[in-house]
Amino acid sequence: MASKASLEVSSLLVPSVVELSKELSTSIPSRYLRSDIEKAVVPNGDHVLEIPAIDMQKLLVNHGFDSTLLGNIKAEIDEFFKLPIEEKKKWWKSPGNAEGFGQAFVVSDNQKLDWGDLSV
Repeated sequence: MASKASLEVSSLLVPSVVELSKELSTSIPSRYLRSDIEKAVVPNGDHVLEIPAIDMQKLLVNHGFDSTLLGNIKAEIDEFFKLPIEEKKKWWKSPGNAEGFGQAFVVSDNQKLDWGDLSV
C-alpha cells in the first residue's frame, strides 16, 4: 500500500478564472491559449458545422444517491461560487494539499490552464 506522502498532490496557486474575467482586457492570457491542441476542421461547404449539445442530466441517473441530496449539494456549490473572491480565498489550495478552491494539478509556471475554477 502506498504511503500517505506518496499520494499527496501539490498544485501551484494560480489566479481565479472568475476574477480574471472581471478585468478589462482585450486579450486572453497566454496560459489559457491552447495552441497545443489541434482544432478539428470539418469541411462542410461554406458554413461551420455546429457541435450538438449533450444533455448531461441523463447521465446522472442510477447512482444510488437521493436526488434531494444531490440538489442540496449543487445548491451549496452554487452558493460557494457566488461568494466574493476574498471569502473564497479562505478555501484556496495550499502547497501539499490537493483539496481546496482553485485550479488542480498545476505543476509548472508554464503549464496551460483550464477556463474554470473548481473546488475539490
